[in-house]
Amino acid sequence: RRAKLFDDVNNAYIPAFSLDILSSFDKNSTKRSQKMDILGYKFKTDENYQVLIDTSVHVNSVSALDVMNFDVPREKIEGKIAIIGALSAGMEKDFKIVGDKEISNTQFQAMVVENIMSQTLKYQDNKYKAYFIYLSMLLTVLAIIFIAFRFYILLFILFVFTLFGVLILSYMRLKTGIYISAGYFLVPFSITAFALSLLFTIISKIDKQKFDKEIYKAQSSSLESMSLLVGVYDNETGGHIIRTKKYAQKIASFLYEHYYYRNKITPAFIELIYHTAPMHDIGKLGISESILKKPAKFTVDEFEVMKEHTIIAKDIIDKIIASQGINPFLKMSRNIAYGHHEKWNGSGYPQGLSRYEIPLEAQIMGVADMYDALISKRCYKKEFSFEDTEALILQESGVAFDPTVIKAFYHLKDEFKQIALQYKDV
Repeated sequence: RRAKLFDDVNNAYIPAFSLDILSSFDKNSTKRSQKMDILGYKFKTDENYQVLIDTSVHVNSVSALDVMNFDVPREKIEGKIAIIGALSAGMEKDFKIVGDKEISNTQFQAMVVENIMSQTLKYQDNKYKAYFIYLSMLLTVLAIIFIAFRFYILLFILFVFTLFGVLILSYMRLKTGIYISAGYFLVPFSITAFALSLLFTIISKIDKQKFDKEIYKAQSSSLESMSLLVGVYDNETGGHIIRTKKYAQKIASFLYEHYYYRNKITPAFIELIYHTAPMHDIGKLGISESILKKPAKFTVDEFEVMKEHTIIAKDIIDKIIASQGINPFLKMSRNIAYGHHEKWNGSGYPQGLSRYEIPLEAQIMGVADMYDALISKRCYKKEFSFEDTEALILQESGVAFDPTVIKAFYHLKDEFKQIALQYKDV
């Protein structure tokens, strides 16, 4: 703990009580200097005339009354320096030492005397503080360079050697009475290293986000090309893809704005469903053209084959995931392609899921797909009117579709009509 040997009182330096005690043995003890010589013990102080004392030294405390009554053994105090008057003015102040233990000023001054007599004082040389701070800054600069060139092992070796050098220097200086805290090196370096690691983490995250966006864009382009190919293969048009993704986006936005499914629907969800909606029928690439383009109602067997397009789509996307890894775009694409024919009451396909077992994006896509299928002309049917289409979908609330999603559709049916007219097949 630091101990001040001279106090500044009204611009005058007054020797500490401990030095006053020793002045009766050595008049030099009260001479103010950063190089002290007391009873032949030479030591240094810092610029504030402070030294570091060892607070673990043992200082006996006895009652003055016991001394006067000769109740204290002579050998316990003979040849010792005794401080009498623990309650004198200015001596009542308490000091905290190691372990937050509190001792009186008298005990503290006795410890200073004991440290001087046993020649165990230390002092802190502030020039080493500056050296260590500069060293930590230099190591930080080298760390930046090494990290930039990915020399991680060299950086680790350099840090270990530097740390050992600092500890060895601190130990050697301690032997000469100079205390150097390794914290002057470790703390600035640790703070800077933490700031740098945080910076690199942020930069890496930004780079990863950019990379992920490029991957999403590439995957979206590839899968959307497949969906356009399905349109040609299945006599569907590009208008169907545009319309359905806009319907899905409208429903998701309505649910978000009216606080439905707030634990699932976010702005990112809305953006994602817009880009993944075109993937809902890519599995039709694996269905026979004779079935897809049949100008009549499917037989039971043909319908069973047709239902396999959801499984084929899942297999296609699963293969992409196996080679490139899972991400939100592929996950939602798979959910939509695999689950958009599931029904709220469990009568859908391919898994027969019901209610909240069906992914929300698949439920939304189911409504969008059915609406566009009904209002569009196909080789096997004529288009339905907007009024009939709306009535049919509203009837499916709680049967084929989530009632909450149908509620959104009810409020959006005029906007659906505008989208259908704007992107009508030519």
